[in-house]
Amino acid sequence: MTTSSEDDSKSPRSLDSLLRPGQLSNPIQSKQMFSLTRVCSGARLGRLCATLVVFGITLMGTLYIGFTIQDSPSSTGISVRSGTHLQNALGNNSEFLINHTATSRFQDNLSKLPEHKFITAWPSSGWTNDVISAIYLIYIASLTGRIPIIPPFTPSHVGSISEVGPLEFGDVFDVSRLANELGMHILEWREVKNSALDTHLAKGSIQSEVEKIGCWSTWALSSFSNGQPRYSDVPGLYNLDISYTPVPDSFTLSGGSKKGQYYLSLWSLASLAYRATREWAYGVQSSRTLPLTSGTGERIAPGEKLLCFDLLYYIGLANEEEWWKDYAPYWPKIGVHLHWTSQLLELAQGYLRRHFKVKDGEPIPPFISVHVRRADFAGWCPSNMSREACFATPDDYAKRVREVQASLRLQSTPIDVRSVLVTSDERDPGWWEEMAEFGPEWGWVDHKAEGTVEKYGKWYPVVLDAVFQSLGTGFVGTDRSTMSLLSQRRVESWNNGVASLVKWGSPNADAH
Repeated sequence: MTTSSEDDSKSPRSLDSLLRPGQLSNPIQSKQMFSLTRVCSGARLGRLCATLVVFGITLMGTLYIGFTIQDSPSSTGISVRSGTHLQNALGNNSEFLINHTATSRFQDNLSKLPEHKFITAWPSSGWTNDVISAIYLIYIASLTGRIPIIPPFTPSHVGSISEVGPLEFGDVFDVSRLANELGMHILEWREVKNSALDTHLAKGSIQSEVEKIGCWSTWALSSFSNGQPRYSDVPGLYNLDISYTPVPDSFTLSGGSKKGQYYLSLWSLASLAYRATREWAYGVQSSRTLPLTSGTGERIAPGEKLLCFDLLYYIGLANEEEWWKDYAPYWPKIGVHLHWTSQLLELAQGYLRRHFKVKDGEPIPPFISVHVRRADFAGWCPSNMSREACFATPDDYAKRVREVQASLRLQSTPIDVRSVLVTSDERDPGWWEEMAEFGPEWGWVDHKAEGTVEKYGKWYPVVLDAVFQSLGTGFVGTDRSTMSLLSQRRVESWNNGVASLVKWGSPNADAH
């Protein structure tokens, strides 16, 4: 009974625990230490757990990572893709890597050919929003002819990086299929450079050196940032010592005219892929370039070979929050091709077969998936309104389910869908009892009873819930939840399904 999601009208529609921009820390101003105690590579579609003791990453001191590891047995219910050697033409990225595999230094590994240029950005906004950021990254890469290097996901809502570990992009999404459907090469950071975690899991047989690089900061422009870049665990994971340069004020969607705007123009950011604009922007902004995070005081200009950003979530072509607009190209151009890996899909289907009591090989009966976002959305409710008055009721969701069922029966090929699968972050047993009162057709996967965390790691309840949602013949979600938004898109695009979102925020908000 788990999932995750986002936000409100006062601020961006953001997912998981990093909700309000103003709540974010400024880690570069303060010394921040990783204390990695238990990282589960259940985050790599298996359960390889290691106990880690980190002597330190101090972001204002010397960048140093040291681990003491105690191995524990690996028990995996699904196969792990070893490395990222993909099988077909656009999945084979060896031509872009001098050593054809990850090495200790990415700068010595990326192709030196002038026509091979790259782009990357870091995750830091909660899992679903980081999926959206990865889609933005790939979209900008497609516009500029650069090769995207996709970072792993880092946890927020499911625990800390020290507790949970990273989740590789390619262990969730089929990168080979994505590359071939888009007609472009796509790299992952694990293909390019050894991570600090990799070196210690390998007991020192491989290395990961600290590298100094220059990147652009979109977040430093925000009034919430105190002039600092957005923090992410990924640079530390890959031993990247970064000097950030804030993008020009004119890069906001309003061209700098709207005070306090933190949404940036995607086109302006894409223009930094080209020498003349990059040199102009750095000339304007060089006095604001921040020193390396290691604290040496050295400042480095953003590079040409690798265009990198601290954050690509708050951007748009013409307006803020464009994912909710019908003209937004990000889903039809990129996101629709972002399919689950076969291993993850098979794992989710196994859960559903157990839930619906069907044997292996038998089809899973059609169902309507429901995503109810509640727990952390309470922070967006008016202070003078009770939680229950603010949130939509179970009856509101049931009404939307009935409407979706009716729409499915009216299709040219009618489908009579009776089963309903609920996913939610709600922990109140009384609320779940209300859901159960809708009848035996309504049910949910109990991740605690399934032992999901113990088998696969803390990432997997939310990841599996997202897959469950996408497999519905119909879908009912929560308005202003990016997790619901992506599930709506998947059901409509992949399944030719019917989807609806329940409004909330005031009593009877979903009355219609």
